[in-house]
Amino acid sequence: MGSREQQFHEERPWYEWYNALVQSISVLTQEEYATCIASLSLPRDTPEYQTAREHLITSHLREILLMAKDRPHYRLPVADYVGIGNLAVVGRFGT
Repeated sequence: MGSREQQFHEERPWYEWYNALVQSISVLTQEEYATCIASLSLPRDTPEYQTAREHLITSHLREILLMAKDRPHYRLPVADYVGIGNLAVVGRFGT
């Protein structure tokens, strides 16, 4: 691990735990993604809707983490960037 990478991890002790959690979530295939999107048109109280929503939200966490780590020029702490990204994804796929 290079010095810049090591400094990144030392300044963010939560990162290793969150990264491991996010990496454990499977990536949706195009077919699974399309099925989930189609399920969002169902009534919100159905199990299919809730499952699709959960899969869509969790499948985007990896992308949010990657973007947060690669955006130091925004001068926003990585944890804040991750939080904002997570809220945006949850907002996008309904409540």
